[in-house]
Parts: sequence; structure tokens; C-alpha cells
Amino acid sequence: MKEWMNVKELSEYLGLPESKIRFLIKQKGIPFSSRLGEPRFNKKEIDEWMRGESSTETEGRDNMLKIHDEGKDFIYRGKPIKDNTLSASRVLIGETPLNRLPGFIKKTVEKVKGKKEGYLYREEFKPFLNNFNDFLRLSCQLGLINNLVEEERKKHYHPTEYAERIYHENDPHQIKQIILESILNIVRKQIEIKPDEKHAVLLLWYLLKLKEEGIKPMEYHFKLDKDKPNNYFPKIRLDFASGLNYFLFEGDEEKEREFLSEWGKLM
Repeated sequence: MKEWMNVKELSEYLGLPESKIRFLIKQKGIPFSSRLGEPRFNKKEIDEWMRGESSTETEGRDNMLKIHDEGKDFIYRGKPIKDNTLSASRVLIGETPLNRLPGFIKKTVEKVKGKKEGYLYREEFKPFLNNFNDFLRLSCQLGLINNLVEEERKKHYHPTEYAERIYHENDPHQIKQIILESILNIVRKQIEIKPDEKHAVLLLWYLLKLKEEGIKPMEYHFKLDKDKPNNYFPKIRLDFASGLNYFLFEGDEEKEREFLSEWGKLM
């Protein structure tokens, strides 16, 4: 092992995510040198710090304890993120159900192509798969399906341009990239809160923001104020947001940071 390490090398050495190390740097909770620009870590100092012999250890521990109430201070478009309802579906937690989303979109586009009206009613999604309501709701929140009500007619649904692109794409990585582009389009149009709150988009932003700050997303971060609806399901929110994040980024933290940066520019 060489004497000096960069962030990536230290991440591998300690078995910690790079985001956690960057947070410790920001809080001056870990010994490092920035004399050459990018932070560098001396192996001997790091070993001492890990054994509790470094003077920065106590500072780092104290700074880490401050994170527990930081969730309430995360502001999205001028108000605390927790002031949103942030509902999430238990059905859509985990890798298996989210991997069914592209197939659901493809079936939607194919079904619409066979109808002269160019849209579907809610009940027409029922044969697609079990729990179709959850997939339909998520598709609308991610900008893949639009729902409209004209005068006294029933609400009807039609695929967006992003759904059309997914229909013609077979590469799973490209499909996920299309979904990410759709999310940024929602942000660009400023419609993630109005007219209907897009819970999935807001939960994804919150989780990415926590990680950017070097905070490991925990259940208590997703507990809303006592007077908010669905207050007692923080674990569902956390598990859903974590699953959606992994589905879209597959654990690539650099890609997560780049996406969040693009998101911030649009706001």
C-alpha cells in the first residue's frame, strides 16, 4: 500500500462509500491534505485515526451526530422536502417489480397503437400485470404516461415521447437513461409538485441529496411531521427511494452525483 491515497483508494481501503469520505472532508472530520488540490490521505494518519489516536476523531464523531435532524432542513423549491406528502408504494419495493416497469410501458404503447383514440382508460391496464395501479401511478410520476380529464369524460392515459422511445429500445441501460431524461424534463417544466405531487421524483431527489451530503439515508430521515398523512410509513419511503435509486443508477455513485448536479442546474 502506498503512503498517500486519493478518495477512491481510501474508499477501497476503508470499505466506505466515497460520498461518506467527502462528507468527512467537508466537516474536517478526517485527516487529509489538499496541498495539491484534490484531497490526499496519509496511510499512517488514517490508521491512527481509525484506532482513535487522531485528534480529529472526536471532531468527526461530533459532526456526524449533527446529521440526525438535518433532513428537516432540506429545501426543495422553497419549502422543506418533508412538507410534501411523499407517499410510496410497498408493491414497488425491490429489484424485481421495478424491472417490470419497462415491460409495462411497452405494453401501454403497443395497446395505444392499436386504438384510434390514442389513449387508454384505467381499466384497460388491468390485464398487463398484477398491481397495475401502482405501476400506472409510478409511470405517471416519472413522466412516461400522462393522464388527462376532458370535461365530464373519465380520466384517460396516453404514453409520452419518453414512453415511445422506451418502446423502441431493448438495451436496459438505455431505457434507464431515457427515464432519467424524463425526470429532468419534469424538473425543467417545474411540474414535480404542481399540479400533482410526483412523490417518486421528490423521494429520489431527497435520497440523492442525503448521499451527496455524506449522510447514509436512514428510516428516521423519511419520517414526516406528526400532522402529515402517511406519517407512519418511513421505512416504505426509504426502501422505495433506495430501490428506485439502485434501479436507475445501479450503484454508480459518480453517475448519481452528475445527475443531481444536472437537476440542480435546472432548478
